Amino acid sequence: TLQPTLQPTTLSPTLQPTTLAPTLTPTISKRLGGGGRHFIVLQHNGQVFGVGQNVLGQLGLGTNTNALVPQPMLSVANAVDITTGLQHSCVLDAGQVKCTGANSNYQLGDGTVTARNTIVSANGLGTGVVEVHGGSYGSCAKTASGGGQCWGNFAAFDRATPLDVTVPGENSFDANGLVV
Repeated sequence: TLQPTLQPTTLSPTLQPTTLAPTLTPTISKRLGGGGRHFIVLQHNGQVFGVGQNVLGQLGLGTNTNALVPQPMLSVANAVDITTGLQHSCVLDAGQVKCTGANSNYQLGDGTVTARNTIVSANGLGTGVVEVHGGSYGSCAKTASGGGQCWGNFAAFDRATPLDVTVPGENSFDANGLVV
């Protein structure tokens, strides 16, 4: 009887690991923001990375290509806060609020309705911004004094540039019930 014999063959060269993208610093991230289909991550060193859908430039990468692995947001080096909306992202970087992505409802605060794939400064913000917050189609900045400014599309307004907002407090009304 004949016995079959196996002949050694080489199927393919061995795959070597490669780095697909800059990696996040191996530390715990400071903050994470999640939008409609994208995420941005603020690291303790002030860098911001984005991953996910980027069709309107919401990751701030300079392109509209989706990111399957975290990519660094361009022109951001000293961020202290981040936020996301449905298809936009904002950072508080070096004392300025800067946003990127969808802008059909003025959500970037630059006075236009042009989507951006790199960050632009929100125009007309006062000084002393300490936090930035995002909604689906708009954003707000909180100041050290506790005040705030918002821009974009909210149920009560549609603003191309920041608008001062007052949150009524315990002693914020005059005798006629008007905000003071």
